[in-house]
Amino acid sequence: FCSGAGGIDRALVLARAPEGGPPLAVWIDVADTEHVEIDPSWYRSYGLRASVSHRVVFHDAPVLARFGGPGALAEQPWFGRDALRTAASWAGMADTATDGALAELGARPEPGALEGLAVGRIITEQRTVGLWLDAGARAMDSGEDLAAVALHARVAIAAACRTLLDEAARACGSRPFAQGSALDRARRDLEVFLLQHRLDPQLARLGLHV
Repeated sequence: FCSGAGGIDRALVLARAPEGGPPLAVWIDVADTEHVEIDPSWYRSYGLRASVSHRVVFHDAPVLARFGGPGALAEQPWFGRDALRTAASWAGMADTATDGALAELGARPEPGALEGLAVGRIITEQRTVGLWLDAGARAMDSGEDLAAVALHARVAIAAACRTLLDEAARACGSRPFAQGSALDRARRDLEVFLLQHRLDPQLARLGLHV
């Protein structure tokens, strides 16, 4: 997705050299209307609406600069650090969903055992996310086994986020989603965001190596 398309002047995009090979990270002037076409009608998702993820087509757009060589964006420690920063954004959306769910459940006239169990499960998943972020932060500082820690952290955080969202939705029912609450928006955004990241192939390769 091209987040910010139409509202920014420069973008870092991936492009392949004519001879092929790993992609290059290149700096492009996306305000250049002669070479850059932005289609605001393409993105129709119910989630991440505010990210301005329009479709962008480049027509021989000049490359202003290159960042490293081919495949440099996937090199360590840069890729692992970037992956963990992305996971931190998932955690922020999960925190918003947690706050929304707790507010909804706490406002009920007589919260009972079922509400208590739901809150306990939600907080457990939120704590799981926090623990993996802490582990990722330590790996970023030390550099020790960063690639593996970043992958395990993203897998665990994604799973915890999905469980948290499911628990919150089942406990709260349809009302917060019908009213477009903070829980509704956090769920819409986070579900779409998580679908951009295919972690199973990476985890399978790591598992086979182990």
